[in-house]
Amino acid sequence: MRGLSTRRIASTALCAALLTAITGPAAVAADSAQGRSHAASQVPASGADALLARVESLGKLGGALPPAANLFNTALKADNGRLSAAQATRLVNSAKRAVASMTPKATANPQAKDAVSDAHAALQKALDALQKAVTSGDAGQVATAVNGMETALVNYLAATLLASGLPTSTLPMPTLPTT
Repeated sequence: MRGLSTRRIASTALCAALLTAITGPAAVAADSAQGRSHAASQVPASGADALLARVESLGKLGGALPPAANLFNTALKADNGRLSAAQATRLVNSAKRAVASMTPKATANPQAKDAVSDAHAALQKALDALQKAVTSGDAGQVATAVNGMETALVNYLAATLLASGLPTSTLPMPTLPTT
């Protein structure tokens, strides 16, 4: 029995030493960096305002995804895809509010503004179609409406990204499967 408790103590000591050896330098570096940050000048980078606006618009994009995913999950898991009118209205309105909050306020490029406007209208139409489908009780309509909503959401996200002035992707674009 003594050998077992000695092993536990040795194992615990070894783990503590490893943990200290791994995290100790990072903790010391973070602590020492705080003291030096006050001495540095607080001059923003060149063009920081334009970059900050683009980054903020990118951050807003994620806000539409959780309400849309919640709408998709609830509709697809419902019995025969049927939701009550009140529940469908609540979920669709939540998704619409999220989409409205991420819509760019101003876009310098008129073509990008038109693309966002068209994609937004298509997304609103898809949300209305999904609301109608989930209250109909027809599982086939729900699946079709969810597919349409997904496509409209992806198109809207792409249009919003392009309108925000972010650089275009340099990745080769794969051919996506069609449904």
